[in-house]
Amino acid sequence: MSAPIGESIYLDRDQCEYFETSYMNDGVKFVCSAEAWLKSKAQGYDEFHTNILKPLGPKTIVAMGTGYGWFQITEVR
Repeated sequence: MSAPIGESIYLDRDQCEYFETSYMNDGVKFVCSAEAWLKSKAQGYDEFHTNILKPLGPKTIVAMGTGYGWFQITEVR
Protein backbone atom coordinates (compact mmCIF):
# COMPACT_ATOMS: atom_id res chain seq x y z
CA MET A 1 0.00 0.00 0.00
CA SER A 2 1.29 3.44 -0.81
CA ALA A 3 1.45 6.00 1.97
CA PRO A 4 -2.01 7.51 2.51
CA ILE A 5 -0.83 11.13 2.32
CA GLY A 6 -3.85 13.41 2.13
CA GLU A 7 -6.31 10.94 3.67
CA SER A 8 -8.34 12.22 6.62
CA ILE A 9 -8.85 10.23 9.82
CA TYR A 10 -11.24 11.01 12.64
CA LEU A 11 -10.59 11.09 16.40
CA ASP A 12 -13.68 11.29 18.59
CA ARG A 13 -13.73 13.39 21.76
CA ASP A 14 -12.68 10.46 23.97
CA GLN A 15 -9.71 9.71 21.74
CA CYS A 16 -8.67 13.36 21.71
CA GLU A 17 -8.77 13.35 25.51
CA TYR A 18 -6.76 10.10 25.61
CA PHE A 19 -4.09 11.56 23.29
CA GLU A 20 -4.26 14.95 25.02
CA THR A 21 -5.03 16.79 21.80
CA SER A 22 -7.76 19.26 21.01
CA TYR A 23 -11.00 18.09 19.38
CA MET A 24 -11.39 21.57 17.85
CA ASN A 25 -8.01 21.13 16.26
CA ASP A 26 -7.69 23.34 13.20
CA GLY A 27 -3.95 23.56 12.50
CA VAL A 28 -2.91 21.28 15.38
CA LYS A 29 -0.12 18.81 14.56
CA PHE A 30 -0.72 15.24 15.74
CA VAL A 31 1.92 12.47 15.72
CA CYS A 32 1.08 8.87 16.59
CA SER A 33 1.80 5.32 15.46
CA ALA A 34 -0.86 3.87 13.19
CA GLU A 35 -1.42 0.89 15.52
CA ALA A 36 -1.87 3.12 18.60
CA TRP A 37 -4.34 5.26 16.63
CA LEU A 38 -6.24 2.14 15.56
CA LYS A 39 -6.30 0.66 19.08
CA SER A 40 -7.50 3.93 20.65
CA LYS A 41 -11.02 3.52 19.25
CA ALA A 42 -12.75 1.42 21.94
CA GLN A 43 -15.52 0.07 19.69
CA GLY A 44 -13.18 -0.22 16.70
CA TYR A 45 -12.94 1.84 13.55
CA ASP A 46 -15.08 1.40 10.46
CA GLU A 47 -13.71 -0.29 7.35
CA PHE A 48 -12.55 3.00 5.77
CA HIS A 49 -10.32 3.94 8.73
CA THR A 50 -9.15 0.36 9.33
CA ASN A 51 -8.04 0.03 5.69
CA ILE A 52 -5.87 3.14 6.08
CA LEU A 53 -4.37 2.42 9.51
CA LYS A 54 -3.91 -1.36 9.73
CA PRO A 55 -1.42 -1.76 6.85
CA LEU A 56 0.79 0.94 8.38
CA GLY A 57 1.28 -1.05 11.62
CA PRO A 58 3.99 0.52 13.78
CA LYS A 59 4.78 3.35 11.34
CA THR A 60 4.39 6.88 12.63
CA ILE A 61 1.69 9.11 11.18
CA VAL A 62 2.08 12.86 11.17
CA ALA A 63 -1.24 14.61 10.66
CA MET A 64 -2.61 18.15 10.73
CA GLY A 65 -5.94 18.95 12.33
CA THR A 66 -8.57 20.25 9.96
CA GLY A 67 -11.27 20.82 12.57
CA TYR A 68 -13.66 18.96 14.87
CA GLY A 69 -11.77 15.69 15.25
CA TRP A 70 -10.54 15.33 11.67
CA PHE A 71 -6.82 15.05 10.90
CA GLN A 72 -5.26 14.98 7.44
CA ILE A 73 -2.21 12.75 7.04
CA THR A 74 0.81 14.76 5.93
CA GLU A 75 3.62 12.24 6.46
CA VAL A 76 4.18 8.56 7.23
CA ARG A 77 7.57 7.46 8.58
